Amino acid sequence: MDRTNERKRLKENRRTSEFYKEMTKSLNLTWTDKDFKSMSWHDNFIESITFPVDDLVLTLTINYIMEWIRTYDNEKYYKYKVGLAQLSFYSVLNLNINLSFNDTTCLYIDEILRENSRLCPDQKTLNWDYRIITDQGDITFDSTGFTQTLISNPKISDILN
Repeated sequence: MDRTNERKRLKENRRTSEFYKEMTKSLNLTWTDKDFKSMSWHDNFIESITFPVDDLVLTLTINYIMEWIRTYDNEKYYKYKVGLAQLSFYSVLNLNINLSFNDTTCLYIDEILRENSRLCPDQKTLNWDYRIITDQGDITFDSTGFTQTLISNPKISDILN
């Protein structure tokens, strides 16, 4: 490859990289516990759950609904802007799971509650009581916080899972 073509390729890669950075800068790809009050997980489908081991991290892979889009005036039909996300809770202790899958294997979040903040023994970090209310029961635990990271590009969908 001659130098002219190599320079063009490098210049194009730089443009593409800059374009990508500009495009993703406006998207909030990672949320934290500081965003809790502005977030909603209602009707988010849980794809999988990874239980805490030595790292004390509980991770839910979810179809995160970024936007509900009304499709018909005066009707209750929606499409959804959905992206696959990993919701990870840190320093998880006192994990209790009370789920009952009678006639289904699906699991949807109804709501995530956070209450009872208190200082950890280090006197710097807050610990919270979390409760994930699902259509099949509850998941409760103590945690110092969470991050949620989008791991796929959002798509418009008629269904939630």
